[in-house]
Amino acid sequence: MVELEDKYKALEDLTRGTEEWNDAVKDINKSVLNLISEYPELAKFVKNKSGVLTINLDDSGVQEVLKRYELSAVSA
Repeated sequence: MVELEDKYKALEDLTRGTEEWNDAVKDINKSVLNLISEYPELAKFVKNKSGVLTINLDDSGVQEVLKRYELSAVSA
């Protein structure tokens, strides 16, 4: 999850519309989609901001979903 936060921060330093920015957006979107495939309940927290899929990892609802998955993995 920290990796995704780092990607969002790095995107802020890039110039919108450049090839670097577009590549970063594709990478972020891929990471978000991978998260959703691993944790389907997170889909309801995803927003599309100008083509960038965002998920607020600090959101209490997101943290609750992640904790539930973690607990079920530990008990399995």
